[in-house]
Amino acid sequence: MVLPRFFTILFTLAGLLIPCGVEASQSVNLTWQANPPGEDVAGYRVYFGTNSGNYTQTQEASVPSSTVSGLTEGVIYYFAVTAFNSQGVEGPYS
Repeated sequence: MVLPRFFTILFTLAGLLIPCGVEASQSVNLTWQANPPGEDVAGYRVYFGTNSGNYTQTQEASVPSSTVSGLTEGVIYYFAVTAFNSQGVEGPYS
């Protein structure tokens, strides 16, 4: 079972050079503290969207970091991370 765990999420926007006439797209690199060794953690889910607590997109990571790409420049995004175990039981949002 995945124990409740708080994550420290650090992120930075990676600047991209884009040709004129192409919509700007950004990415964010997220890292967080892994659950302690010995816990049954199969991976992490990164949730994100433009409304806090209402995440419309998700991606999985096997390590405590992830890059989310395709973000629109100038838009505010909210992120949350959960851990899940080998049975798919998911812990709470970070």
